[in-house]
Amino acid sequence: MFSQAYQQLKPHVVAIVPRFLPAQTDFPEISGTGFFVDTDGIVCTCRHVVDVITSLPRPSEFQGYAAAVWLMFEVKVGKLRGWARQALEIRAIVGAHVIDESKTYLGPNPPDVSFLIVNAIDTPSVTFSEEPLEEGEWLAFAGYPMGTRLLKAPSWLHQTGPTLHAGLTSAILPYSGVDIPHGFLLHANTQGGASGSPVFRADGKVVGMVYMGINEEFRFGGHSKLGDTGFTTYRVPTNLTGCVPREPIAQVLPYARAHAQTFQGRSRLSDIIAASGIEELAPGHGILKPYGGPETA
Repeated sequence: MFSQAYQQLKPHVVAIVPRFLPAQTDFPEISGTGFFVDTDGIVCTCRHVVDVITSLPRPSEFQGYAAAVWLMFEVKVGKLRGWARQALEIRAIVGAHVIDESKTYLGPNPPDVSFLIVNAIDTPSVTFSEEPLEEGEWLAFAGYPMGTRLLKAPSWLHQTGPTLHAGLTSAILPYSGVDIPHGFLLHANTQGGASGSPVFRADGKVVGMVYMGINEEFRFGGHSKLGDTGFTTYRVPTNLTGCVPREPIAQVLPYARAHAQTFQGRSRLSDIIAASGIEELAPGHGILKPYGGPETA
């Protein structure tokens, strides 16, 4: 059902990774997912992913953002095929503004949405759906659940592209048919790292973004009635995932577009990739030299 849509959306999905890595690290720990929403180099992700970016360690003399956007894609040279990665520098972070006054918007204000402006233009750009969501719809999302750990399962790097999920639209928040819904639930399981994944229909059009996995909490041990605080708490992921609808994203995207226009002189993405050159390509494995990307601290 989503095969063609996934192939269409895959080039738009990016991983957000630390720019500076410990010397013993062979592959960066993915902090979250994002996706291109404008050809002017604008990546949409969650505000809580940006909070991680701003807290990453960096050398004392470094003035930029201590994270990079990794665009991963398939390359082909002769009969050899593999995955390539292109690291893009983050030039600016634009937080979501407060949504316009609306009696029907009852969610977080501003919403859990942020935008990254990268050092490239003529980037891919998703198409947002104009049709309102309906409960019971089948939807899919693509991103990096569990971050790097899933890509390395069971023991070394097996995968560098995003992972596809699908599920039913379980609920629209606060209710179906509202002008500006503030959320919707998918009957699909996910984990940390998938925050910022685009949610899309079978036609490839985006209807929202993943922002949270919903966990159930369990406790055991201790005797709370006796004042014993020896309980051990653990959380188990449920088959529900929380998503931000396209409507709040569309409300705040114009601010990011206006900010991106102030960054002049950025290179076209195709030129950046061409300048990188192919460093290594073997069956099932391709690497492009990163541009402005992760470095060893």
